[in-house]
Amino acid sequence: MNQNKIAKIFISHGHNELLKLKLKNFIAERLGLYPVILAEQPDLGLTIIEKLEKYGKDCDFALIILTADDQTVNGGIRARQNVIHELGFFHGILGRDKVLLLKQFNVELFANISGLIYKEFEDDKIESIFEDIRFAIETGSAQSRGESVPKKKTDDSEEFSSKISKSIDVVTYEWPKIERRNLLDEMKMITKGLAEDMQVKRVKKFLEDKRKDYEKRLSEAEAEAEKSKETFKADPDHGGKMAAMILSISTTIAPKSTIGFIDKLLNEISFLDSNNVKAQDIINRIIGLFDEEQ
Repeated sequence: MNQNKIAKIFISHGHNELLKLKLKNFIAERLGLYPVILAEQPDLGLTIIEKLEKYGKDCDFALIILTADDQTVNGGIRARQNVIHELGFFHGILGRDKVLLLKQFNVELFANISGLIYKEFEDDKIESIFEDIRFAIETGSAQSRGESVPKKKTDDSEEFSSKISKSIDVVTYEWPKIERRNLLDEMKMITKGLAEDMQVKRVKKFLEDKRKDYEKRLSEAEAEAEKSKETFKADPDHGGKMAAMILSISTTIAPKSTIGFIDKLLNEISFLDSNNVKAQDIINRIIGLFDEEQ
């Protein structure tokens, strides 16, 4: 390795497993570096966002694979929303120079990532840009041998706010669902093997404790969002500060949504319990509410 000493390379990917494996093998076998893929890291009881924060912050460079996974209402093709979220995360913590987009041909880009560098490849032929990836990593700069997403400037605060709102919708759409699914999985685990009446008590206590955790997370996220807003106001043309602001604002949405959902579950438990509903029926109803929200 060169003087930049880049060792850990985060790989963000969509549904295309072949591309992920090709890139992972290239990083590990050809470059002798350590590829970090979120799904392959130990969970350690963490939510997906917590895993991203834990393992992502130790990475030196991020490769973001934008593949044709989702269709837009206009008939276009875009990358998965978790990939867009991870793009914003690494744009914020590493800066533009350490984030390289690997874009499959015909996948849509969007204005709010202006200034980021991308390399394009056709079909599943990601190996066609391996040399550019190697060069970017070894020089420690994504600016080399790449195309820059055109930068657009606007002085219209209303138009800009609209773009920010749309970006927040993109990066946070799936996270509340993921948080609820994690809650359900944890709930099932802690009640396994318990008597029915104890299951209800344990679920109620579990939800009350989780609500406190999410209140703390929300408070911290809102504080960070305010700091990020002020930083961005001081330099609205800085792409990295814009992405960091988008990410910080988006992290408030999942805890808000989850707190509201937990309140719904606790109210439902209290109502059913006060009406002498059987314990197992209460548990089934709570699981049903999880399924309805997905």
